[in-house]
Amino acid sequence: MWPGVIPSLPPAASYPVAVDQPPVPGEPAEAVRLRQAMAETVIAGGWAVSAPVRDALRTVPRHRFAPEKDLKTAYDAGDVAIVTRRDEAGRATSSVSAAWLQADMGVVRPRLR
Repeated sequence: MWPGVIPSLPPAASYPVAVDQPPVPGEPAEAVRLRQAMAETVIAGGWAVSAPVRDALRTVPRHRFAPEKDLKTAYDAGDVAIVTRRDEAGRATSSVSAAWLQADMGVVRPRLR
């Protein structure tokens, strides 16, 4: 559910976000290596069928969307979402989708009639 739609949920602005983290100067070489390996795994699996999606997989710094996770976890090309936030009971409330799923969702498909 979207924050602000359900009265008991605080607005999205009240959640801790990555901007609370100090800025990261430059891109760690390990992040670049892991991102390229993740991208090639997803591409080889047939999930990134368009050039823009392949380019995004190779260039978007995925680890910046999950700053509390280590680089290896952020760039895992497996069938796993990265949980970024949990509620008081430990249930996942926010996540970064698995890379293959992001690639599949990034494909523009013709409209069926």
